[in-house]
Amino acid sequence: MTRRVAIVGGGVAGIAAALRLTDEGIHVTLLERSNRLGGRAGSFEDTTLDEAIDNCQHVALGCCTAYLGLLDRLGVSDHIAWTSAFHYIEPDGGRSTLPIPAWPAPLHGLPLLAKARFLGVPDRLAIARAMASLVRTDASRWAGRSFADWLGQRRQPERAVRRFWTPIVVSACNARPEACDAPAAIKVFRDGFLASHRDARMGVPTVPLASLYERTGEILREQGGELRLSAHVTGVESDGVTLRSGEVLDAEAVVLATPFNATTDLLEASSIDAGTLPERLRGLRHSPIVAVHLEYAQPVSDLPHAVLLESEFDWLFFKQGGRRVHAVASAADALVERPGEELVGSVVRDIRERFRVDAEPTWARAIKERRATFLVEPGVERLRPRVDEFAPGFWVAGDYTASGWPATMEGAARSGVSAAESVIDHLHA
Repeated sequence: MTRRVAIVGGGVAGIAAALRLTDEGIHVTLLERSNRLGGRAGSFEDTTLDEAIDNCQHVALGCCTAYLGLLDRLGVSDHIAWTSAFHYIEPDGGRSTLPIPAWPAPLHGLPLLAKARFLGVPDRLAIARAMASLVRTDASRWAGRSFADWLGQRRQPERAVRRFWTPIVVSACNARPEACDAPAAIKVFRDGFLASHRDARMGVPTVPLASLYERTGEILREQGGELRLSAHVTGVESDGVTLRSGEVLDAEAVVLATPFNATTDLLEASSIDAGTLPERLRGLRHSPIVAVHLEYAQPVSDLPHAVLLESEFDWLFFKQGGRRVHAVASAADALVERPGEELVGSVVRDIRERFRVDAEPTWARAIKERRATFLVEPGVERLRPRVDEFAPGFWVAGDYTASGWPATMEGAARSGVSAAESVIDHLHA
């Protein structure tokens, strides 16, 4: 008998769930409201350039096994460029390159601190002591407290917090240390930086994010399933979904892989008994990300990417031989209300002062993702649901679920796979 599952939401979680179910021989209908896959980790068509550009730059670390497994299943692993060095740029243009050698853990982290010229010797020693303490920390004892509290207890100097800990936490968790759940930040440092040199590598897509997921529809069709883009779901039950057109799609199971706010709206309009889920999801808050895309006539830098110290923006990514620049500011509450031209101007000044580039960009665009991720704030774990804790025949998936990860593509991929595994158990029971 053919088993049919409907998945609402074509972001990373929905795609991961769909492919896992498809590999089990289950017929999946994947429904995505927009005309592209990828969700918030996707791309859109810029009419000026007549090409797809990313909402904001997303990266993977070597420890992101679920997300990397998804890319491997899609046959696009070769579209990720890996680097084992991080470049820090100071306001005066001073540059520190921090390599991650293929040494046994945790020795691979020593060159990071040894070559961090943007820190003083007391800062580096304090960071080394804190890293050693981090390995032994019982993260569960810090539930409900901020990472800033943890840093304070380890007596981290202000400059070490500002120049070392904060850029990493903000980029990985989309939250500043004082607003970030301590266990989430501890996990990032343990899994991403201390586990092994391979786990600490950073991978950057060499193609627009949406193109990474283009084979999804083909894979689904091979197993009798389908991908529907521009499919607006207005109703969801445990035995099917309703589209805006009025069409009803029957299914033996439904996976709701939408952002938490959309999940809440659909559940409140449904007869599904989801218990306290809507109330819990109403307690989640968003954290914004701001991106600026620039194009120059000549290369700006020969670096693949750089961390900007003492800047409104956290990272620069250089593409197309250094002519295309993508700036990212995470946890961007202070920037999201500012006009786009001011945001562009801020990045242009950084490039002028730090890279000695006098030219103006030939093209620029600012993008504001007000609902980029949920805020991984202290105490948030009590609000994050398991994928399978609700009504039979109904599952949730997304980076906001209890994946064990902060708001990342890895968390989304893990939740999608977890939801799919639970659906498989349910259908085979």
